[in-house]
Amino acid sequence: MASVRRLGDDEVKLFIMGNKAGAGDAHEDKGSFVLEYAGDTFAMDPGTCDYAHPLSLTLKTCQRHNMLLPTGLAERPLGGSTWEACMRLAVTLEREGEHGAAALVRELGEGPSVRARELAVWLYTIAEARKRPDDALLFNALDAAWARIQQLVAAARSAGEQGRFA
Repeated sequence: MASVRRLGDDEVKLFIMGNKAGAGDAHEDKGSFVLEYAGDTFAMDPGTCDYAHPLSLTLKTCQRHNMLLPTGLAERPLGGSTWEACMRLAVTLEREGEHGAAALVRELGEGPSVRARELAVWLYTIAEARKRPDDALLFNALDAAWARIQQLVAAARSAGEQGRFA
């Protein structure tokens, strides 16, 4: 939705992002806004970047958009979408190993993590079919390490530690 109004001699422009549920854009920007006054931008959209860039996972979250929240509500739950959880887990495993991925599973919670693992298996299959070996290896590594990651999470839980793994 877009609105342009005059305030004195200058224009005030407001654009509110929206789309129907399940639309192709998976960014958490539905309901975010851009505000301009007299040619200056006061609330801007973070824009776009190459989806291969690690920053793309951060830029698509609601925390990086201008969002209004009712008083008393926390930010969205950590982890966001299954897609974001899958990408974060795969990249964390690649960069920090199984212990780093296990720490992230504890942070995300069991539900998002399990769905992310299932998505990784599916993405591996797609990457193989499209002959994208780097992506296939990334997602296959998450699937292959999943049992060990779960062992580390269980060990930390039983030891009562908040992020330290044996």
